Amino acid sequence: MKIEIWSDIACPWCYIGKRRFEDALDGFAHKDVVDVEWRSFQLDPSLPDHFDGTETEYLSQMKGMPAAQVRQMFDHVTQQAAGVGLNYDFDSIVVANSFTAHRFLHFAKTHGLMSEAKEALLSGHFEKGRDIGDIEYLAEVGQEIGLDPDEVRRVLATDEFTDEV
Repeated sequence: MKIEIWSDIACPWCYIGKRRFEDALDGFAHKDVVDVEWRSFQLDPSLPDHFDGTETEYLSQMKGMPAAQVRQMFDHVTQQAAGVGLNYDFDSIVVANSFTAHRFLHFAKTHGLMSEAKEALLSGHFEKGRDIGDIEYLAEVGQEIGLDPDEVRRVLATDEFTDEV
């Protein structure tokens, strides 16, 4: 059975959904015959490469949401994340476009490491305040999961894997 999941590294609900899916799959009697394929989806392709401000400021300034509403929304999402063992820290999130990170995921896929890369990037973004738009961070993640960091840098300096995103 093949399951395709479309998600964005910059989407907090996607990480929660990933964890819930994994928990459900663990309880599935036929999980050994399930092939999960991660697909790229950019929640906000218009996001600049980097926004100089917090996630709250971005949503308030660029999307017109009142700051109090954004904080209330983040509190709710943080509680949902905690329910599946995730420790979101919206105050430390680096607001960055996810396009380059998606390209990195597709490069990792060519080495059979897409799931590991996706988990590392989601955790880095939502729990550790890492910059998913920074090639040096992506090279570091690549090395952690078994990729050659110089090859990661080389690939991300080109337009390789653009069509896959």
